[in-house]
Amino acid sequence: MLPLLVALWSGASPVLLQDITPQAATDSETYLEVDTGDEPNLLVIQTEFWGAELFTIRDGRRQLVADICPGLCSGNPTSLTRLGARFFFLATDVPAGPPDQLWISDGTAEGTHKLAADASHLVLLQSQLVFQRPDGLWVSDGTPSGTKALTWGAQRTLVSAEATPLHRFFSVNPAKCEVFVTGEDVTNGTALPMPAGTSGCAEPLVTLGERGFVALTIGLYRFETTGAPALLEPTGTNLTRVGAGLFFFRESMGTLSLFHSTGEPGGTIPLSSVSAQAVKNLGFAAGRLVFSALVNAVPHLYSSDGTVAGTVELPLTATTTHAILPVGPVVYVVTQTVTSTALIESDGTASGTVVLQGVHPTHRALQTGHREAKGHPAAIALVADVLNEFGAFRIRPGEDPEALFLKPGNPIGGVFGEPMASGGTAWFNADGHTFQTDGTPDGSFLLSAQSLVSVAGGRPLVTDGKTVSVIAADGGTTALMSASGLAVIGRLGELAIYATDTGLFRTDGTSTTQLATLPFGARYGPVVLGDGRAVVAAGTTLWFTDGTMPGTTSVEVPAFSGGITAGKTGAWVTSGNDGVAFVTSSSVVTATLPRANPAMLTALGDDLFCVTDGSSLFRVSGTGSTVVDLVPDIRALAVYKDKLMVLGNGQLLELVGASLVLKAPARGSTYLRVAGGILFVDAASLPRGLEPSAYFEPMNVLVPFDDLSFGPGSSSPSAPVALGKKFLFFAWTPETGREPFTWEPDPPIPAAPPRGCGCTGGGAGLGLLAFAFLVTRRRRC
Repeated sequence: MLPLLVALWSGASPVLLQDITPQAATDSETYLEVDTGDEPNLLVIQTEFWGAELFTIRDGRRQLVADICPGLCSGNPTSLTRLGARFFFLATDVPAGPPDQLWISDGTAEGTHKLAADASHLVLLQSQLVFQRPDGLWVSDGTPSGTKALTWGAQRTLVSAEATPLHRFFSVNPAKCEVFVTGEDVTNGTALPMPAGTSGCAEPLVTLGERGFVALTIGLYRFETTGAPALLEPTGTNLTRVGAGLFFFRESMGTLSLFHSTGEPGGTIPLSSVSAQAVKNLGFAAGRLVFSALVNAVPHLYSSDGTVAGTVELPLTATTTHAILPVGPVVYVVTQTVTSTALIESDGTASGTVVLQGVHPTHRALQTGHREAKGHPAAIALVADVLNEFGAFRIRPGEDPEALFLKPGNPIGGVFGEPMASGGTAWFNADGHTFQTDGTPDGSFLLSAQSLVSVAGGRPLVTDGKTVSVIAADGGTTALMSASGLAVIGRLGELAIYATDTGLFRTDGTSTTQLATLPFGARYGPVVLGDGRAVVAAGTTLWFTDGTMPGTTSVEVPAFSGGITAGKTGAWVTSGNDGVAFVTSSSVVTATLPRANPAMLTALGDDLFCVTDGSSLFRVSGTGSTVVDLVPDIRALAVYKDKLMVLGNGQLLELVGASLVLKAPARGSTYLRVAGGILFVDAASLPRGLEPSAYFEPMNVLVPFDDLSFGPGSSSPSAPVALGKKFLFFAWTPETGREPFTWEPDPPIPAAPPRGCGCTGGGAGLGLLAFAFLVTRRRRC
């Protein structure tokens, strides 16, 4: 029955008024790691509601796989390692714990399990995963029973592991630089002899055919499955296997030289010398090495097929190269210039090096990364800088990038302030411009390139930073006053009350009048009292005004410290470090709290409620104060139907007598707002995330208007304001970014009793069900 009541009460879905910034491309979510191979696709996303958790992609949208660290803490999954349709990864289910637990997932909550603790260094070898634990090396086939220690890996540290057709080489213990070889079953390993004088491994091990190559501190050595290692070269760095050969670099007097080797004695030849400071990135395509190197602090891109004639420079215009990602016959080079980022596809030749189109325009933050589907070498290229800013792209060699998942965003530079309404019209700021709306898409438009500051006489006041002007009905502007020194501005009925360096003023939108000369000091307010007057604070003086000069008076509050809220006949303010004061136009009554720094001042009648330390709720009457309750993580207070409502500890609470009573769960919610007789909350839930919601008092539930962001992602809605029978708010959606919406609740519909058919209560329920179905169809159509 509850869903039916909610459906009847909640109203039509919110309506997008205007996509002010189309194709906006930034938001608060960060994409940390992604595998975009064949389905399932897994993503690690840092979200505002779930923290960093594991998501998958279904129907072009990301959905939460598992909240590994339940609640607001982060599971922080890392090192996604695909094994067919399953993934190994590291994460934690402990708040603030290190991501050192080994997990496996098939992209579903039911198929996501923890396998081991204290894990690191994941290396996939065909159908087995080798990983590090404090007591040595372990292996896992993805099952709890198949996750066990390797006897030969006890007390050893994994450096690298690579598979050959018949054997697997391991380089362990970098201080000792042991090399092991195994058969098809990695549970058995044999230590190979090390050359005399070995003090450590300079780089990870590389395999070529059935041989292993390691850059030791005493030279570049070749290892066989049996016999003593052989010295291949006296020095060598950045050892890389490409096709059937090896590439490495040698440095001499600041010059880097590139060499190619067959892996046999006498099979090494020099290819080129470049005056480079460092090799930045390495990749390979169609048997060619592709690398970038800094030459006089400028990145250059090179390619080599292992011959002198085939070692060439490729076209590159960039200030930085961030990654070279091999995918089948090509590589993808991530580059950045002063103004933009580019993705280059190259087959290792100058004519086959092109800048891809349709991936991204410009962006600001860079995070490099790469995940490639195991067993699908020509299927996927993922560039994390592209992903982190704009989305995940499936890139196949020779084809335009395909958007696998587009990241939603907020308007670039758009900051929506508090909307201001008068009658059936509202105004708001976006990207420094003033927009007007009547609550419909056709009646929403850009009104002025200047910023909205207030409303007076039913017309908006805007400023260009020098002058405050009123916008007339025909769109013209008339200057009202100088914006110099403008400190605070607010509304008192049809008047705008504002303070500058020179005084307190009012305007009705046609003329301005000075009400008082203000002393020097910070300005606060105005707030509007329950008796219709406004209060403005300047320095340590509070000014009360009804909008006329005779009705403007002042009261000195020597210890006034900044906080101010409106009561019925006076204003509550903070006084000193641990006090509050009730100030009228003729008196100041101070109360001292047992704890310092009162915040969230909220008046109910002429009593005050406030919060200290984020958890202690106080009630102040006259000069006395009492503790109402201790509630962890109090986020907001509001007065609704002459009752105090408290948002804290993930719950919506109501003050009944002297106690707080639970009304509804409100996990993750951030605000309370009463508008048009409705209490609004940005309620959160596991399937929906943080969405615009209203308190449904008869059933004590928070009812979301809609799932605007689809799935567990949050639309992060602003607090609504009343606009006639509608409510205006701002929210984020994947399709539009953060834009203005209106929502109109359905009017209450009295329940009709069953008539003339001998129906029981169950029949009435069926009738209500049918009516709810019609209402739902009306909304969707």
